[in-house]
Amino acid sequence: MTRNPTSSDASKPASENASSSADSSLAASCTNFKCKNKDPATCEIARLAWNNKCIDEKAAEDLIKSDLYKEGNAAMSEAGQADMKKSLNFGDKGLIDVEGVIKKDTFLSKGGLSDVCFSVHGQSFALPFSKINKYLAIMGNICVAFSLIAAARILSSAV
Repeated sequence: MTRNPTSSDASKPASENASSSADSSLAASCTNFKCKNKDPATCEIARLAWNNKCIDEKAAEDLIKSDLYKEGNAAMSEAGQADMKKSLNFGDKGLIDVEGVIKKDTFLSKGGLSDVCFSVHGQSFALPFSKINKYLAIMGNICVAFSLIAAARILSSAV
């Protein structure tokens, strides 16, 4: 028995094995999906594609109905932009006044780390953190040098 390479059933020609338009149908909505085809994989692929489309449409509808979307649209209106500029301390000429925005308190004192003194059972101890200030200053300078080198590489690759 010889087998036709284009046919899935050797007793029938390839044209009889292929699905014709009379053998297949598709009716779909996001709540109801009906598919009729000789190949069940075709129906499953169509069902999954249709399901993904419905999920995307539902997500878009939910986004448009959400408060976040409405607030975003309101912020992009003329009144919303004026409120945003006011909250960001924009001046009359469109410049930002950062005087009130920048924190002026420092994490460390201006002299660096200081020694920590504490007592345990009547004996006082001191942790000499002030001795590592010079090493911290050197490490800070090294970090600045590396950041300048990285900035130079970024700028040189952009040119």
